[in-house]
Order: sequence, then C-alpha cells, then structure tokens
Amino acid sequence: MRNVSKVVLVSCFPSIAKVARLGFLQVLLANKFQAETWAKKVKAHVLAVHAELDELIPYSLFVEQASNFLVCQQHTIKFQTHNSILASSDFWKVFHNFVTSPL
Repeated sequence: MRNVSKVVLVSCFPSIAKVARLGFLQVLLANKFQAETWAKKVKAHVLAVHAELDELIPYSLFVEQASNFLVCQQHTIKFQTHNSILASSDFWKVFHNFVTSPL
C-alpha cells in the first residue's frame, strides 16, 4: 500500500476466479487476487482501460472492477486485443492525458 495520486489499470478484473471461472477450484489458487476487496480502499484517481476486442478479460468483469473504485474513469480502446492494447497509440494518448491532467 502506497499513497499515490493516480493509478492506471489495463484490463482490470475483480478476481482470478471470476476470470478463469474456476468456481470450486479457486481454493487451489495460492493468490486469489481479489482486487474487488482492496479497490474500495484506493483514494487515488483511477484510469481503467480495456481493449475492445479483449479475448481474456470480458468487458463485464472490467466494468465490475472499475466500479469498485471511488473515482474511476473508464476508457475502451477500439480495435485492440488483450495483447495489443499497450502497442496502441490510442492507449498512450489516453494514458498521457490522464497522467498529465490536474486532479
């Protein structure tokens, strides 16, 4: 835990179990990465970015996790996949606008 003013999340999700749809097998995971539990404690401004064509993180889970933050901007990068989003100039424009904007 650190005090920061801004956080950027890419393809965020509430928990590994929800992404993997493991259900009963989630007890086997060493770290369940239950992001929904710590997200509510984040006081920083958050930018949550999702790839329109993300084949790993469903949009519904992205929205579910993004809504757990107190102050969160959501943005979808068109025509990008889970693996291509960070190579997108559109992502970097959104990122730059967020990190350079005043609080």
